Amino acid sequence: MRFTVRVSGRQRLASIVFCACGLAGVSLVMSRGVLEHRFFPACPMHGLLGIHCPGCGTLRALRSLLHGDFIQALAFNSLFVLLCPWFVFWCLEHVACALSGQRMAPARVPSWLGWTVLVVVLAFAVLRNIPVRPFVYLAPHLL
Repeated sequence: MRFTVRVSGRQRLASIVFCACGLAGVSLVMSRGVLEHRFFPACPMHGLLGIHCPGCGTLRALRSLLHGDFIQALAFNSLFVLLCPWFVFWCLEHVACALSGQRMAPARVPSWLGWTVLVVVLAFAVLRNIPVRPFVYLAPHLL
């Protein structure tokens, strides 16, 4: 059961500013092309070590999702695409609480969930760097 606590005007303003910055960021990402390397920064891990980190291709995947190209988004970063529904739900819940003036109660997350997410992210990082089919499809690429 969740309980709610009233928030102050300052906290409400901070939530609204957070949402406005998020919308501005999404607008900026949508306005750029997928291959604009000046806008989409290169991954430091890939630049230094030559391997793909779990986050490689996330901005390009976000842009592809925002333009409705689900398949290309999966090609850029499939883990990000699979986690997007949870993140969108979290953002919508945060916005609803901010607009209603109520604070979200801290979620009770079981410890096994944190470990599971860590294992999945590390496995994704390892598998996307194996140069053998079908794992090569996990590395960011254009279709």
